[in-house]
Amino acid sequence: MDGKYSNSQIILHWLVVILIVPQFLFSHKISKSLEARFNGYEVLESPLISLHILTGFVIFCLACARLIQRFDNSNHREDNKINYVGKIIKHLNHYTLYFLLLALPITGAMGWFRGIEAFANLHVMLKSIFLLLVALHLTSTVYQQLFLKNNVLGSMLLGRK
Repeated sequence: MDGKYSNSQIILHWLVVILIVPQFLFSHKISKSLEARFNGYEVLESPLISLHILTGFVIFCLACARLIQRFDNSNHREDNKINYVGKIIKHLNHYTLYFLLLALPITGAMGWFRGIEAFANLHVMLKSIFLLLVALHLTSTVYQQLFLKNNVLGSMLLGRK
């Protein structure tokens, strides 16, 4: 790996991170509203619900852009310090995260706009899987930084090798 991410990779990565955090922190209002809707109660509108939906759509668009960028990145080379199994885990984690960044807004929208409870339940389940994969992603980053000493944090934070 050349040890450097492009500016657009860094920007897309951190925009998604910045947008995802409040999605989890403030999802309680939309969860309670969906529960009320599925139990036959009236749902009151809230700016937090609208913000959650809008942010989910933006995350979906950013994830599409990042995935296209990843497939189009002809300069991408593997880090030789990571063994074969580590590379497989890394790729599985990354592509599963991309899949979930696309699937979460879709399942959420189907649950909210179409009122399909199975999609709302799937959205909640996928959210839990997503959080586990983010934890694995963070753990891997710390491992690479401390033990492989490949400066992945410097590369992703500042675009430095």
